[in-house]
Amino acid sequence: MQLYEKSTQKERKQPVAYEQNIILIMEAFELSGWDPAPKERDYIKEWSNMGFETDVLVEACNRTMDSINEANFMYANCILKEWKRRGVHNMEDVIELDQKYYSRKFPAQKK
Repeated sequence: MQLYEKSTQKERKQPVAYEQNIILIMEAFELSGWDPAPKERDYIKEWSNMGFETDVLVEACNRTMDSINEANFMYANCILKEWKRRGVHNMEDVIELDQKYYSRKFPAQKK
């Protein structure tokens, strides 16, 4: 009986996290107060199931806005798929990946 109760609690938390992700992602895309279109909801649902912490999803949206100045779910999806491929799960992983990228791109100059 306890196993059933635990899975039920887990199932209850999942929709709350998904709904919270919708709000935070729409805010990151500067679309507060808008309802996402069905395709946008599909992206958010996919991202919510990829194993990322919420702040990673928001960071991908922020980087999308910084790069192309528009809310583009496809662009953010590409960022998140690449991060997933590279084993990113949280912001610490994103920072580590950024540091590796910049150290390769801009190696310290020897004097």
